[in-house]
Amino acid sequence: MSELDAAQRALAAVCLGARVDEAALAALGGDPRRWRLYRDLVRNRLWALALEGLPRTVAAAGVERFGGWFADMLERDPPRTRFARDVAPALAEHIRGAAGDALAAAEPWVSEALAHDVAEHHVGLTADRLDPSRVTDFAMHLPAALDPGHRRLRLRWERVDGEWTERPRALLLHRHPTLHGVEALALSPLAADLLDALDEGTTPATDAVRAVLGRHDVAAGAAFIEGLAALLAELMERGVLVGSRRG
Repeated sequence: MSELDAAQRALAAVCLGARVDEAALAALGGDPRRWRLYRDLVRNRLWALALEGLPRTVAAAGVERFGGWFADMLERDPPRTRFARDVAPALAEHIRGAAGDALAAAEPWVSEALAHDVAEHHVGLTADRLDPSRVTDFAMHLPAALDPGHRRLRLRWERVDGEWTERPRALLLHRHPTLHGVEALALSPLAADLLDALDEGTTPATDAVRAVLGRHDVAAGAAFIEGLAALLAELMERGVLVGSRRG
């Protein structure tokens, strides 16, 4: 092990362990008070990023339990890159690995809050975009082309008067086409299924819509056609529906 590797391991042990590693502190040399201060600065910065990136999870799980997950993540499986944007996803992955199925079964609203936070984090920071050469003007006889940066969520739980209540709903999360902040659009069950079908990527939009109508036992009457046109127009305005995929 090189001297640089040894120093990096010692610094990680001092900053990320649940308690200060005295042997690692001694290996770093210099004034230990400064290293302890540096530890506090590092951990406070990472904690602020975790709170900022996973706010719904904090609210659903409670600060104390969330803090336990955070401390455990730092010690056992800390972020592997220097990028601040990777802290929240790393913590989310750790929570899923540590709490996983038991959490989803006992407190599904916590798992749902975590999924919502991760989806919003992705939408806000992703650079995923369709290749413009593969996209043409929207036409119903072609497969729809949706911005890959968006996310759709089907949620079951909502906190009402301090209690978690089942209230199924669907949301579309996307980045504003000019302001770039994350926006949410509430979807009806039919609209959510239509979006799922349109995002399949290979089926012509007309056939995708027909399949959803069949599952919902809805006729393609004037009211539906008007509603579909309004939905498609709003998706275009929001930059979610960017056209059709070329054959």
